Amino acid sequence: MRDGSVCGSVVEDEDVEQCLQTDSLDILTDDETRALVGSMCARVSMRTQLRGPPTLDVRAESSGKISGSLCGTLITARLTMRLVTLEQHVQEFLKVASLSSLQFDNSYLL
Repeated sequence: MRDGSVCGSVVEDEDVEQCLQTDSLDILTDDETRALVGSMCARVSMRTQLRGPPTLDVRAESSGKISGSLCGTLITARLTMRLVTLEQHVQEFLKVASLSSLQFDNSYLL
């Protein structure tokens, strides 16, 4: 859409500037144990360029454990100031300590 609208509404520079921040969250199991099982972090920053308008860099990552194995996701993206995606990358990982940690109904998932 050429007028800078997204889903029928116009994105103003002031709206985007309010999103330029970093935030994080620790994930706990329950109120009794207060054990840390994972974390999430998101960052939105502005990238100025020699040529062309500035863009937004977005980075979101999460990590935790599944059946005792460390796992996580990393998403990075570059957007226009009107929130149009120019580039996006997704990485997921699972660190396996042993095959026994992946046992499910007497079969192994690889």
